[in-house]
Amino acid sequence: MRNTATPAVPHKYLPCEEILDGGFNVFNLYFNDVTYDDPHFSKGNFKDGLAGCFYPEGKRSSIHDAGKLMLWAWTASTLLTYVRTLPEIDPDCVTVVGHSRMGKTALLAGAIDPRFFCAVSNNSGASGAAIMREKTGETLRLIYEHFPFWFCEKYKEYIDNEDAMPFDQHFLIAASVYIASGSYDSTACPKNEFLGAYAATEYFESVGKTGLIFPERLPEPWEFSHEGHVGYHLRDGAHYLGRYDWNMYMTYVKKHIQK
Repeated sequence: MRNTATPAVPHKYLPCEEILDGGFNVFNLYFNDVTYDDPHFSKGNFKDGLAGCFYPEGKRSSIHDAGKLMLWAWTASTLLTYVRTLPEIDPDCVTVVGHSRMGKTALLAGAIDPRFFCAVSNNSGASGAAIMREKTGETLRLIYEHFPFWFCEKYKEYIDNEDAMPFDQHFLIAASVYIASGSYDSTACPKNEFLGAYAATEYFESVGKTGLIFPERLPEPWEFSHEGHVGYHLRDGAHYLGRYDWNMYMTYVKKHIQK
């Protein structure tokens, strides 16, 4: 039944029956139920939902105060605390999955909470899995101009000055992670998403693990890598999360649970 109050639930990107048939449970976190995501309403406004709990005055007081991506990631971590209490759940095999802005959120949740077995980023693009240096499509300037409330205000200091950042997006990839791109998703920039996966390999090798296992070249559509602690695939298509993606994620997680 369509919920007119929250029309994205159940979400078109979540094929629940197929996921359940694959042997997985699924918990759907709808971001607007946490704190509202609307560039016209939320720009500078932190009064609604969880944002209002953290910022009772409805606005942030410091350039380091969390934006809404962190509030959504914090909620995913809190949901994990509950999920791990359920007897039908293996508490050590819970994976957080997100698409687009929720792909950014999934990476962030995996970085701040090591209890997640894996973080899956689907077409997360700018400020997600994609390296921001020399990024095409959606640049730091563009994403911050449209969605400043997603980030802390300190982030805007690096607009048109990405080389001065003391970090890049591969720093988020601290837990096992799976990154996926669409070949036509020029805004997300699949090249830089792949480079994010590639750059994270150095960290995993430094702690005695394997990172991305892939030839030293850019991938072609339908190529994938499932062997390392960094998984990746590139499919033909644009900005969406589909059944092919979900089946690749489930295949990857099953492979690594068995190791």
